[in-house]
Amino acid sequence: MPRFVRCIYCHHGARSDEHIVATRFIEVLREDPRGLPIPVRLTMTVPDTGQSYRIGGRRTKNKHYTLEYTTRVCSRCNSEWMNDMDDLAFPHVSEMIRGHPVHFDSAMAAAVGGWVCKVVVTARSHPLHPMPIEREWTDWLYQHHAPLPRWYVWMGRYIGREPFWYQHHDISIRELEPGSAPVPHSGNLIRDHGALATMVIGYMIVQAYGVAGEERLLTPDHAQGVLPRIWPFNGDVAWPPAGTVDDSGLQASADRLLSDRTTLRNA
Repeated sequence: MPRFVRCIYCHHGARSDEHIVATRFIEVLREDPRGLPIPVRLTMTVPDTGQSYRIGGRRTKNKHYTLEYTTRVCSRCNSEWMNDMDDLAFPHVSEMIRGHPVHFDSAMAAAVGGWVCKVVVTARSHPLHPMPIEREWTDWLYQHHAPLPRWYVWMGRYIGREPFWYQHHDISIRELEPGSAPVPHSGNLIRDHGALATMVIGYMIVQAYGVAGEERLLTPDHAQGVLPRIWPFNGDVAWPPAGTVDDSGLQASADRLLSDRTTLRNA
């Protein structure tokens, strides 16, 4: 008999398969002029081990293309507030997947930022490589259906050949002595767990970073020409930005926030 699993959000029985990125977002890739392979496959890399996984897609009975990147939540969370967050973000995210220009105002930043936070937190429950999930993250999303208040979200334009690419880290935050090397487990531990994730879909690249607690701890706002920040919102942002990310710079962009105060946790 399968092990009983609780929904990470409401803690009721998790009997529903949640597509971490909803099928409607995957369907947009059918319009990509680069001729991306459909059904699409997700390339997910696990930095702790250096291993990459290929998660396949399929065509549903309704002739929609989807991706079997799923986890278990309860049916009510899946069909109600999580779906509502997808509804709010989809008109804007779908345009960036297509590569069409958009303009972020505060409402759009909240809709897209909230969707990104939901995707990143939910992905940490994926059974292939689960990561610690802070209760304050799931409680906030469940109660407010809004972006996490001490997280950062950046959006850029991607021009490579990966239709769907995802990398996530579980990071710890440590206070190091000035000039010391960022060696794992060195320095004074400030936060045991944090999230750093980068995702490519179509022409869109998004990166999210956040930790639990009252302080943001880091204010990593460099590289604004390539990955401008949309959350926390601090003024109108036009997308696409001036710079782009291609395949030669994808890994460097994903790793750019692994500074001397963040160290990867061992698996």
